[in-house]
Amino acid sequence: MVDQEFFLALLKHGDTISWNRWRSANPQIQRLDLSGINLRGGGLPPLTVVASDPEETHIFFSANLHAIDFNGADLGETQFANADLRFANLRGAKFDKAMLSEVDFRQADLSKVNFHKANLWKANFGEANLSEATLSEAVLSEANFSRSLLEAAFFFRADLADANFENANPHKTVLVGSWLSRARFRGANLREANLIAVQAREADFTGAILTGACLQDWNIGSETKLDDVICEYVYLKLEQQERRPRSGNFAPGEFAALFQKALETVDLIFADGIDWQAFFQSFQELRSQYGDLSIQAIEKKSGGAFIIRLEVPPEANKAAIERHAKELYEMKLRLQEERYRVELNAKDREIKIYKQQSARMNKIVELLASKEEPKVSLRPEQLKILQSVNAGVTNSDEISETTGISIDLAKYYIRDLQAEEYLQCSEYNDGISIDNNYLCHITSKGRVAITNPDLLLPLKHPVASQTTIHAQTVGAIHSGSGDITGFTMNINSNIDDITNLITSLREMAQTFPEAQREEVLEHLEDVEEGIRQPDKVKPHRIKAALAALLTIAGMVAATMDFSNNVLEIGNKLGIELIQTHLNQQLPPSK
Repeated sequence: MVDQEFFLALLKHGDTISWNRWRSANPQIQRLDLSGINLRGGGLPPLTVVASDPEETHIFFSANLHAIDFNGADLGETQFANADLRFANLRGAKFDKAMLSEVDFRQADLSKVNFHKANLWKANFGEANLSEATLSEAVLSEANFSRSLLEAAFFFRADLADANFENANPHKTVLVGSWLSRARFRGANLREANLIAVQAREADFTGAILTGACLQDWNIGSETKLDDVICEYVYLKLEQQERRPRSGNFAPGEFAALFQKALETVDLIFADGIDWQAFFQSFQELRSQYGDLSIQAIEKKSGGAFIIRLEVPPEANKAAIERHAKELYEMKLRLQEERYRVELNAKDREIKIYKQQSARMNKIVELLASKEEPKVSLRPEQLKILQSVNAGVTNSDEISETTGISIDLAKYYIRDLQAEEYLQCSEYNDGISIDNNYLCHITSKGRVAITNPDLLLPLKHPVASQTTIHAQTVGAIHSGSGDITGFTMNINSNIDDITNLITSLREMAQTFPEAQREEVLEHLEDVEEGIRQPDKVKPHRIKAALAALLTIAGMVAATMDFSNNVLEIGNKLGIELIQTHLNQQLPPSK
């Protein structure tokens, strides 16, 4: 095309000054047709000479490109600092990685343009058409988009700090992960916009339209302005999931009231999963030091990662709280790991097994070995809640939905179950609900209640049918006189028989389900350690291990040979294990 040939010839002989003079001398040429031109990479001398290197990127410094036609042109990695591109036709042009700071794009056609990773600092897009434009990872701080058309524009992870969107139309715009600090959206139409994970602290949404927007994980603060926002409903999850309100529309002012209820937050990220015991211990200590702290939300990410959002006082030092929270958690985790190592004297693999299994089994043994019979009476609704939590449903709203129990009644039962130590719960507010929600985790006692509730209920109408080891059985364990010398003599005189019995138990355990098999092997190791080092291991520890073995045998319906071998070991050690042949009759299911 003639225009392109002339333009390229001028590039070879002139600089920006020559170019601008030519434009001034030829005012009759209102629109230069340079559509489809390719200026990417090297080969053409720059308009402004900055180096003799032929590979230098093109530089269009302060060039007068007013009303130029770059439709479909490839201008990637070029530089147009301060250029005048008002009224230009840039539809479908490629400006990826270009240097475009302070460029004037007012009233230009930028539809479907590609600004990926471009530097557009202080660029002026006033009244421009950026429909379906790509601005992912672009630098757009202090850019002006006032009255621009941004329908379906793509701003993924863009830097929009201090940008101006006043009265703009970003309808259906994607702003996922973008930085919106101090950005101004006054009067902007953000209907159905995607605001997932945006950082919008100090942003101004006064009078903006947010109906149908997705606000999943958006980060706002007390400085975020939501006055006079026009919003009928929003979604808290992608693909129009988790509508709020669930039915109907927000009343005037209700949106701002709900989302500004708890704005000061600190996000704690646990990329490699979380140890809940260590977290709750560290959180309690953190709260004792910083006062009014609460859990606002807990989110599970892919790969086992968790994000816990803490609500903190407005005047709090959030950086200090985040740093201290991580330090406390790591300290509690190290103390817990060290305790496991001391108790087990084991390698890393044994620590992992112990953390998964030991806490549950030891709690069961502790319950069963208690001489005071537990006083337990669970309602069907409470049992449903325990079963739901045990299946991995931990949020009170979700518990209500899966069990069919109203949310108010579910929270009432959750509080009761927590008081009775069937559940360990923490309260948090999601910023939407008026009342606090609960995040629940089942305890060892709660797990026993749903897997073997007869161990927790009073004995009723015994029927002679099968061998069952229950609370009364294990509670009748005796360790003789407790004389360490007699205990050692029993070991020395029966060491061969005890060793053979342990070997037999280990072989029988191979037929058990994996979880129970691992527990059996752990407790057999405790027994073996006790007979190898009777001067260091007290009889009550071996007693507890044997009681656990009897309990496991009852839970997996093991053969009589297994239970008899355990009883025989106790007999040879002088530890009395009373076994009854009673089966408790469970209350009828409702």
